Amino acid sequence: MTKFKRRVSILLGTIFLFILIIVRANQPSNEDFLRRKITDSFISLPGGCGSVIGCEKDIKNDNYQIFILTANHLVKKDKPIWVKFPVIDQTGKEVSFKLGIGKVVFNNLKYDIAIIAVKDRKYIQPTTINIKPVKLLDHIYEIGRPAGSILWVTDGCIASLNVKSGMFGHSAATYFGNSGGPIFNDNGEQVGFASQTVLDERFIDNILITHLNYGISIDTVKEVLGKDYDKYFKE
Repeated sequence: MTKFKRRVSILLGTIFLFILIIVRANQPSNEDFLRRKITDSFISLPGGCGSVIGCEKDIKNDNYQIFILTANHLVKKDKPIWVKFPVIDQTGKEVSFKLGIGKVVFNNLKYDIAIIAVKDRKYIQPTTINIKPVKLLDHIYEIGRPAGSILWVTDGCIASLNVKSGMFGHSAATYFGNSGGPIFNDNGEQVGFASQTVLDERFIDNILITHLNYGISIDTVKEVLGKDYDKYFKE
């Protein structure tokens, strides 16, 4: 290789390295990516939370129909419900919000599943859904707002399957006010939502258990909805 070619090769390599450094510097970190994935579709409800699972244009009325997945014990079938769309910063603090009034369009008492519909003039990006069944020891994140506080994200793993009525047990810390809050995997895909937490002491297989957290998986929601699944889940 001549001296000229060597210099050109070194120069091109330096330029490529410089461009690569700039590109990586401007890319969001994995933590920031996950934070945006799990907060952009987060919804606050009276006494709990929910997540946007579908958003479709209503051309006739020039607005969007937004579908929210939450826990059935938070809602009443024939009563309107206040829906709060929070804007959350990097610290989990709510910096602004807007309110809407929704109605229950689907509910199932046995599986604690409810879907709320609300109209808004702005498109809201639905959460990314993973309908594959959860597996033991899968790592998860649960998002909620205990007692209406700032955003809390806790993590844990799937601890038990098919506990009751399609529920799974998990070890992510769950607080009162987290009901209906989405549960995500490491890719920022929603795999379920928080349903119940049991604080009373009980024995399971002769082992004293004082804190049990339950979630409903997305594949259970899909099974319960049946042919109506595509009616509400619209990414």
